[in-house]
Amino acid sequence: MIKKNKEIIEGVFGRKELIVEVHINTDSRSKKLYILLHGAYGKVYHNQPTKYEALATLLSPHHSVGFYQTSRNFMQMEKPHLSYDEYREQSFGGKKFTDEWEDVQRAISQIVFRYRAEKGDPEEIICVGFSMGGLWSCLLTKKYEKITKIYAFGSGVRFNLPSHYPLFESFPSVGYFRLALSKYKGELHVIHGSNDDLTSQSSALALFKLAKLSMHRSYHEWHGVDHQFSYLNNVACENHLIKKIIKVISRE
Repeated sequence: MIKKNKEIIEGVFGRKELIVEVHINTDSRSKKLYILLHGAYGKVYHNQPTKYEALATLLSPHHSVGFYQTSRNFMQMEKPHLSYDEYREQSFGGKKFTDEWEDVQRAISQIVFRYRAEKGDPEEIICVGFSMGGLWSCLLTKKYEKITKIYAFGSGVRFNLPSHYPLFESFPSVGYFRLALSKYKGELHVIHGSNDDLTSQSSALALFKLAKLSMHRSYHEWHGVDHQFSYLNNVACENHLIKKIIKVISRE
C-alpha cells in the first residue's frame, strides 16, 4: 500500500505556505527514501502534472519518496497571464538564498519525520536534485549522514543568471559548497544537458570535482537536453526524459 500525505507547513516567505508531500510504500521492504528537490522558482504543482509528480508516481511502487514546493507569494497557475519573468519577480521578489535554504531544510525535516513515523529510520536517503536542487542536496549531507547518493541534474556551482534575481543576490561562493562536501563519502552523479543555457559544462564539472572523498562519482553529458530536462534538441520530450531519469536513479 502506498500511503500519501500532502500538507502545508510554515515557510519563511510570502504566504509562508511550504507544501510537503510524501508517498510511503508501507508494503515494500525497501528502506530507501528518495527526496526530489526542485530548483529556483520550481513549479512542483501546476495546472498539469509536473515531472516531480511523475517521478514520485514511478518510484513509489518500489520505494518511498518525498518532495515539496517552497514558499512564495503565489503559484504560477494562479496568474497564468504573467510571463515567466513577471512571475519570477512578483512571486519571489525579495526572497533571499538563505530564505530558500531555510524552506528546504524545513521541508526535508518534515519528509523524514513522516517517513520515520511509518517505517522508522531510513537506511538510505537518495537525493534527486534539479538545478539548484542539486546544490541543496550537497548542503544536506552535513545534516543527514544517511544520504548515500546524490543525483544532480542541471546543477553547477554557478548559474548564468543576473545576481539581482531573487534568490541569487546573496548566492554563496564555491567554497561554501566545497566545505559542505568535504567529508561526504557517498555517491555523486552530475548530469548536464548539452543544450543547458543556465548551467555551463564547466560549472557542472566544477561541482563534480568538489566531492573529493566520494566513494563513486560520475559526470554525464546528455546530448541535446535543456536545463529543465524537458526538451531534447528543442523538441518537448519530457515523458521520454522522465523515463530516462528513472533508469538512472533506480540503479542499485
